[in-house]
Amino acid sequence: MWLPCEFLGAQVELTAERERHIRRRHPNVAIVLLADALADPDIAIRRPWLLAETLLVRRVDDGAGGTHIVVAVVTDEPQTDSDSPRLWVATAFLSEELPLGTVIWERR
Repeated sequence: MWLPCEFLGAQVELTAERERHIRRRHPNVAIVLLADALADPDIAIRRPWLLAETLLVRRVDDGAGGTHIVVAVVTDEPQTDSDSPRLWVATAFLSEELPLGTVIWERR
């Protein structure tokens, strides 16, 4: 499945295998929340130890003080000079805290 991501300026791939991983390991993450975070994130974070990964974070109103959905998007280098990079969802999870890393963009 392909999901739009305006922040990255591209469609992001959610493979069946990664969707199964998210459903098994993070059953509280609805795919619609993941899609919302990709389409309209509040914050983008980069971690220096995983430079090929961008964390897109969106606040979720859970009625209990605040939760964030975090979507990890990996950028693979193109196979050839004429190819575009491959963008794909590695995982998604809910967190009360922002993940560690450097905020590279924040909605104002």
